[in-house]
Amino acid sequence: MRGGDDSVYEGGSYNIVVCGIRRRDARLHRHAVKLWEAVAEAYSPGRVRAKLPPVVVLRLAKATAVFVNAGFGRMFLGWAKGESRLLDFVGLGTHRLFGQIYGRELCREESMAHLRKRLYYCVVTAFFTVVQIIFSYAQLHIFSLAISVMLLPILLDRQWSTLVSRMQSRYDRSQVSQLSRHLGKALAPLATTTGMPTRFGLRGMDMLLGGLEMCVGGAQFVSGALIFAYSVSRAARPTAEVEPELVAAMTGLRVAKELANLLSPLIEQRRQPAQFDRNEDCVRQILHGLTAVASSPMELALRIHEQPEAEAEFMHSCEVLTASVVCGSWRPAEHAGIRGALMPFSSRVA
Repeated sequence: MRGGDDSVYEGGSYNIVVCGIRRRDARLHRHAVKLWEAVAEAYSPGRVRAKLPPVVVLRLAKATAVFVNAGFGRMFLGWAKGESRLLDFVGLGTHRLFGQIYGRELCREESMAHLRKRLYYCVVTAFFTVVQIIFSYAQLHIFSLAISVMLLPILLDRQWSTLVSRMQSRYDRSQVSQLSRHLGKALAPLATTTGMPTRFGLRGMDMLLGGLEMCVGGAQFVSGALIFAYSVSRAARPTAEVEPELVAAMTGLRVAKELANLLSPLIEQRRQPAQFDRNEDCVRQILHGLTAVASSPMELALRIHEQPEAEAEFMHSCEVLTASVVCGSWRPAEHAGIRGALMPFSSRVA
């Protein structure tokens, strides 16, 4: 009897192991298919032509926004508090380019899909970086250069995926903040004590991930700048003798940069859902503020028409809502409330 129990136990363990192996193989196959699809898109001539000029412009604008930021704009350019028009330009440009390329609207799911695609590209570039290092130590520099040229389409598509995955939630946050600001001014003359949310509070884990992401981004920038300076000096003086210690240091920097590239999308996979959720929470607060002012969209419209200054601010709210990504791609059950409240004005804006 004991032997029979042992055989049943062993058979059950065997089935569990086999099922685990099959699930693992299915996951690997699924990742392999998605990796192949990502690489096929990166090397598609039509996609390369469509992405190259605008992606370069958007990335340059995003880099400029590091210096021409919200503080600089508020002090010297008259921007509103917390407003960064350069980043808004990048976000809107990314949203429009996505629609032109894929023929569908950029939304939360598409943003997360491009984040996973970006991780696949980082795996590919990390693998070929190791191959390039091996070729460099073997004095086969021509093969290392050929790999660099071969990876250019993947680097372009990785930059595009970075824009899609990072700018979506940030542009949503900016649009909701503008909507909240204009609605707050519009509702002020209506003698209501209910304010609109204008700040997006960070939770503990999100603050930790944000700090870690900034550190990883700094490591990427510093290592990339040093590698670029070294490459330029080598191209300017190809016959100059290089110390082995410097070569080893550059190799270590390249490895560190690829590790940072891999770590960055992994951090964003944990952080981006919280950012999208925070934007949606703010929209819900706006809806709550509207329902506190009037019981129906028609009553709200009538009250707005009675106040000329409120109507002007409400028109600004309609313009923001028309251009908003989060109010178009996110559709909660109470979504008709804010749309309905703005309907008498949005037709005039359109």
